[in-house]
Amino acid sequence: KDEERLRNYHLMKQNAQRILRLINQMMDVRKIEQGKFLLDYRKVELVGLLQSIFDVFVSNANTHHIKYQFIRNVEQLMVYVDPENLDKIVMNLLSNAFKFTPDGGSVVMRLESDGERFELEVVDSGVGISDDEKKKVFERFYSAQHRNGYIGTGIGLNLTSMLVKLHQGTIRVEDNPEGKGTCFVVNIPI
Repeated sequence: KDEERLRNYHLMKQNAQRILRLINQMMDVRKIEQGKFLLDYRKVELVGLLQSIFDVFVSNANTHHIKYQFIRNVEQLMVYVDPENLDKIVMNLLSNAFKFTPDGGSVVMRLESDGERFELEVVDSGVGISDDEKKKVFERFYSAQHRNGYIGTGIGLNLTSMLVKLHQGTIRVEDNPEGKGTCFVVNIPI
């Protein structure tokens, strides 16, 4: 019941979970490289799946006074994807957006579909990525230097890119069209 110990135990658990996620990501990358990683395609209602992932970050947005929106041009969309691995893609993009967006900023997740493909954008008003770094951001172990001092492992976006390609899709990074920040665009066949 000692509060100090409880805080330390909670911190230890969080760090252990981070290490486990990192190890799992590295194992996934290795399996993909060896051709032993298979997607488990299922028919999924995409808007609901994305809404459940979006909801994970609502508390974080509120805590940091970040304007957080999920904008879509469809109310429902049935797609064939691997929901577990699509979850990894979206979680990584949203996690990065929040990591590099200052208090009072904005993060927008946008979904559009033309009936044959769906496009998912994650747009933030964060620190942005230089043009030189945009060319390298999906390379393994590449970690851009950021003003906020954060240095990543360079595995998350590499794995995200690989998972998008396994879904027969594309991913690119652009500047936020509305000003400061970054926009990641994922395009996957329905």
